[in-house]
Amino acid sequence: MIFDVSKAVIPVMYIKFKYPELIYITSLAVFLGQVFALWLKLKGEKGSEVYVGILFSINYIVSVGFDLIWIIIVFISKYYSLGS
Repeated sequence: MIFDVSKAVIPVMYIKFKYPELIYITSLAVFLGQVFALWLKLKGEKGSEVYVGILFSINYIVSVGFDLIWIIIVFISKYYSLGS
């Protein structure tokens, strides 16, 4: 999970500081690259960890709120996918 989050945080933070006008395009490219991976024949992962990394890179306060809600939902339901 840490690697999936870092795959999103590193490029989005780089673009955020170097080219802030391209942050949303970069975020979309990172997310689509995770969900539709070419080496997996366009059948990648669900992308929830990458979404958390993108959200953290853009606005960490919103990311903390999202994480708290996710933890509560997973704790109550015991389903990771429901929290995502």
